[in-house]
Amino acid sequence: MRNFQSFDDLINLYTRERTPSKAMVQQLGVVTRSFRQFAKVHHLDDIQRNHLLEWKQHLLNERQVTVTSYNNYLRHFKTLLNFAGEMGWDGTVVMKGIRRLPEHKKKKRTLTNESVQKIIGYLHQPEQHNMPGWFWEAVVKTLYYTGMRRRQLVGLCWGDIDRQHSTIMLRAENSKTREEWSIPVAPPLQAVFDELARLTQARLGRMFRTDEQVFNLPLFKSGYKGKVMTVEHVSAAFRRIRENTGIEVSPHRFRHTFATKLAKQGKIRDLQQMMGHSDVRTTLGYVQPDLNNMRQMLGGLGEI
Repeated sequence: MRNFQSFDDLINLYTRERTPSKAMVQQLGVVTRSFRQFAKVHHLDDIQRNHLLEWKQHLLNERQVTVTSYNNYLRHFKTLLNFAGEMGWDGTVVMKGIRRLPEHKKKKRTLTNESVQKIIGYLHQPEQHNMPGWFWEAVVKTLYYTGMRRRQLVGLCWGDIDRQHSTIMLRAENSKTREEWSIPVAPPLQAVFDELARLTQARLGRMFRTDEQVFNLPLFKSGYKGKVMTVEHVSAAFRRIRENTGIEVSPHRFRHTFATKLAKQGKIRDLQQMMGHSDVRTTLGYVQPDLNNMRQMLGGLGEI
């Protein structure tokens, strides 16, 4: 006998049964909310195949989400409905034959050194003092020198940074792969952490605890709900930076930049470890061919 009717009931049951990551639960909420608002469907038994097909067109044509985003929505939706099937719901047939769309692989978009410098210059402007600019400069440099994800950034605690050995522990609970690993701290980033530690202690009026957040925006800027920084705070800040600099920047673009630059050194296994990729093929996606090397190869053809 199933004990759910609504999407919220199902998500709650899925959370208890499967213990997914917090990010997974949040995304399930985003996806089901989008479907409910479009199809005006609130109970699983009311889902019709046509709802799903029209929702797809709504996302792609009206919302203009990317194919990758649509496939992400579909994957989460299927995960939830397949779980409902395991729990006794007999409506999984509505998903039969609804497949992910083919994705065209594009070159990873990265940031030039000039763009990064322009962003830092923007954050140095006096009018960005209340942002506060110095705080987001520290965030930018952390993303640039580590390639970590937003979730890892906001989940970073002072106890994760080993200042003696210059390493950062990226904990499993903030990882996409649910694995834990360490990465080195570049010397310029160590200076950033040292200054942030000094400012944090001054603001707190005491030594910070090891379980306290490294990047705690509400500590330095009033007016925010809650006492910790969230991924939403990060997204909002980068949206503001993007609008005011004209640079297409995001935390994930810093991750692409980090991986693409380091991939040129050819140490793919080491890069795989730093990126936290479970499959080396994901890391290889950052290896970009060198046009100059290709031109030299053409010289081997000779003349005819």
